[in-house]
Amino acid sequence: VAVVLEGDARARLGPARAGEPAWQLETREGARIRSNDGPAEVRVSARSRGRATVQVLDGSAQVRNASGSVTVREGQYVVSDSIGALSAPQPLPPSPTLQSPGDGIVMTTRRSRDDVSFAWEPVPGARGYRIEIARDWGFRELIYEAVLNDTRLRYPNLPRGAYHWRVSAIAREAESAYSVAADFELRADATPPRLEVLQPNGAVMARQFRVRGSSEPGTQVRVSGERVAVGIDGSFERDVVLETGVNMIVVEALDEVGNVAYRTLHVTAKVEAP
Repeated sequence: VAVVLEGDARARLGPARAGEPAWQLETREGARIRSNDGPAEVRVSARSRGRATVQVLDGSAQVRNASGSVTVREGQYVVSDSIGALSAPQPLPPSPTLQSPGDGIVMTTRRSRDDVSFAWEPVPGARGYRIEIARDWGFRELIYEAVLNDTRLRYPNLPRGAYHWRVSAIAREAESAYSVAADFELRADATPPRLEVLQPNGAVMARQFRVRGSSEPGTQVRVSGERVAVGIDGSFERDVVLETGVNMIVVEALDEVGNVAYRTLHVTAKVEAP
């Protein structure tokens, strides 16, 4: 028997084996919790005024106190108060739905650490939310756990790597089961995008020169400070007006995470003044 004096406890209870007593939880006020036919995952919240909430997250459990006993099934909870009253089973609050980062998302940043924003949908009647961020699917390697009043969290300086996160909703008497967990990865990328620009062959006998080149699809390209359209294959071109003599043309490619590549063309225009 494990006794919960005050606070929160979570346990997985199994049925009795031949010749052995079944494991059970007991609150200070005498409420006893044990599994029914199979394993049961329960969460007990005991408060200082003798009030305890028993929630069943998986399986079913038997809750007994001085007033009697009741079967609590998965997704339900009961309340045992200081005078021995035992409530009827009630449904747990619904679990939140995660919004971002979504499951399987890969986020790329130039830095080895970066801020990550978490968001989930509100649950009607919830007074708060418990969020867990972990390195492993079992949520044993927690890097962050907190109870928040908001449906958003901005976590600063998260190191690159793979993570898993989940959220539960906290109502007046009970806490929901955790949401379906989502996994995401934070990757560092400090490599400038590919940028190739065709060089002119010798001097240009015209007042206009067409800059042609290619970069990675999705990059922003500027020629002499002016943004140009980039094709789905990464190709681009831009006409530049030349002055007689040597002209310096700067081509810039900026990728989605802020890495920049530059190329500089020196184009000689041999054009007589009109």
